[in-house]
Amino acid sequence: MSKSKSGQPADEHLAVPPLLQRMKFDNVRERPAPPAAKPFAWRRWLCALLLALLLLAGFMEYRSSYLQSLFWHNLAQGLSYQLLSGQTEAVHYPEAGPFDQRAGYSLLADWLPRLTLAGFHIQ
Repeated sequence: MSKSKSGQPADEHLAVPPLLQRMKFDNVRERPAPPAAKPFAWRRWLCALLLALLLLAGFMEYRSSYLQSLFWHNLAQGLSYQLLSGQTEAVHYPEAGPFDQRAGYSLLADWLPRLTLAGFHIQ
């Protein structure tokens, strides 16, 4: 090692105190810490995906009525009927409407009792 004029080794003269023991000056700013990485926004992407799927389903329904046909198909599968003997009183005959009046459907409620009295058998 080389010695300086004071008789001390040159390395000791240039020694710098550790970082924690350095003096702090008012006119020197510390570098700000880099911002933390933002966490992945799963909720935002999930909402966007659900919205896109909802819009796609709405567009498909608008174009083809596929979902509506599924609904009515499943509903119709549960329907049933049976034929019973005799007349029913639950029949509702139309009362108004140009076609119903022209074809005579609105007068059926009046004609059926008269036809029965005249000897006709109506099933």
